[in-house]
Amino acid sequence: MPVASRILQLLMAFTLVLPACSGAETMPDLPKTDGLRHSLLGAPYASVIVPKGLETAAPLTWLWPTNDGPILLTVRRQQEPPEGMNAQLDQVIRQMQQGGDADLMGDRVVQLGDLEGRLVEATTLRKQDPPTSLWLMLCVVEDGMYALTVAGPTGAIKDRRKELLTFVESLRVALPSERGPQVEKPVPDLVEPPTALTPQ
Repeated sequence: MPVASRILQLLMAFTLVLPACSGAETMPDLPKTDGLRHSLLGAPYASVIVPKGLETAAPLTWLWPTNDGPILLTVRRQQEPPEGMNAQLDQVIRQMQQGGDADLMGDRVVQLGDLEGRLVEATTLRKQDPPTSLWLMLCVVEDGMYALTVAGPTGAIKDRRKELLTFVESLRVALPSERGPQVEKPVPDLVEPPTALTPQ
């Protein structure tokens, strides 16, 4: 699926799902994150730091319960679009703003060790209580494009901005010359995150 369609689908899916889950309670039986750096499933040469105490709802999918509703964090990997990450993302932003679905709150380059990513922050404009925000951080490497997303109630994300920025800016991917022979074999794509907040 083109990244433009994927991002818009994510934005609208979270818009519809999060309000319905705003009263969801923490599920004590879900494993909790430890706040340390961990390799990603399917890509042991890539790693992220997830804030401590979040619920691991599925592989590479975490929930942060708040009084306003849960915040969803995900990581996935896909092929870079033929026209390039930035050109496609610029198109998404134009479509988003022209359609009136969301407003762009931030768009900047972030340093990810030796790599660079692009972090976009959007907030829904359609009538919704509470308002929903979506962050998307994209980074292109030799084996594809990594996408880190943060989605949830705007107020809750604002209150936890420091910790969430640590997550989206924590992606590290070792250069091919730094990888051991055991990871030079083809690896499967990262697990697709669920489209709803219900653990799979």
